[in-house]
Amino acid sequence: MLSAYGWGLVSGLWAKLLRPKDIEMLLASQSTYDFLTSLENTPYGQDLAGVGPDTGLSEIQARLTGSFKKTYVLITGWMPEKDRMMTDMLMKGLWDLANAKAVLRGRRAGLAGDAIASALNDFGTIPKQDMIAASKAGDDEELAKAMPPGLSMHVARALTISDNMEAERMLDREFLLSMLGKCEGEIMDYVLVLIDVLNLRTLLLAKIRGFDPSDDIIPDGRHIMPSKLAELIKTDRASFVQLLADTPYYGPMQAAMESRDDTPFEAVDIGLSRVISHEMELASYAKPLSVNSSLSYLKKKEDEVRTLKAIAAGKFHGLPEKEIRGLIS
Repeated sequence: MLSAYGWGLVSGLWAKLLRPKDIEMLLASQSTYDFLTSLENTPYGQDLAGVGPDTGLSEIQARLTGSFKKTYVLITGWMPEKDRMMTDMLMKGLWDLANAKAVLRGRRAGLAGDAIASALNDFGTIPKQDMIAASKAGDDEELAKAMPPGLSMHVARALTISDNMEAERMLDREFLLSMLGKCEGEIMDYVLVLIDVLNLRTLLLAKIRGFDPSDDIIPDGRHIMPSKLAELIKTDRASFVQLLADTPYYGPMQAAMESRDDTPFEAVDIGLSRVISHEMELASYAKPLSVNSSLSYLKKKEDEVRTLKAIAAGKFHGLPEKEIRGLIS
């Protein structure tokens, strides 16, 4: 449970998050200069002090990342030690995992090390320069060895799977399975929501590709119990979404299935990401003095920084507003 000061701190930070109209103003900005000027009177103004269009995109994005890092340290510093350790293990592990997947994806696409580096984040436990070095490893075996101990074995296995989606799904599954024995309380609730999301993606992939997902499902979700999973495995694609009607996942899954895309995973990921944020926010309302308030805020702040970095990149490269919106939808 948070102290009274910790709860007050989180509540104050919630009030400082950018509003939708602020994001719209940033999207409407005509240049990198206008984008930076619009942020001067926001909580990011101090972090971006002295930065201009000539500074370079990497420095602008690094300052925005630094803003999140500073907030993360502040928030977790007021958590009880046990909650802080579990939060670090989960959140930083997720960021490390995202970087590992970005390296795999970039290598398989034949991208140069510098191009892969631009897709990496600075939030995890693994220094970005180490991930860049791993991305430049000469062969797959060397790449796996260059990964940190917690990821090396799983990356080595992922490298044997030719399909990118299957390889990344395996990495997600192994990570979440490892978290089941290490987290508890409200942080475990978050892990269980992530398990629900992974199970739904696996089930949808199975419906599209026609394989039996039984061995790939993790039977420990937040809203989708084993009995429901058994029904979802057996049903056909047409009836799949209706079985989710009593879960928070129904809306985004229905919207994705109604799209004209035969493989609607991008739409699914966007919708389910919003569900994750909403679930965390609801949990923070239900238990405002619990770690839920901190987790929910950190998720919102992380999403906000990712949005700002995407807008900054769009403005820096002169992309039209419509294309930038596609980057943050």
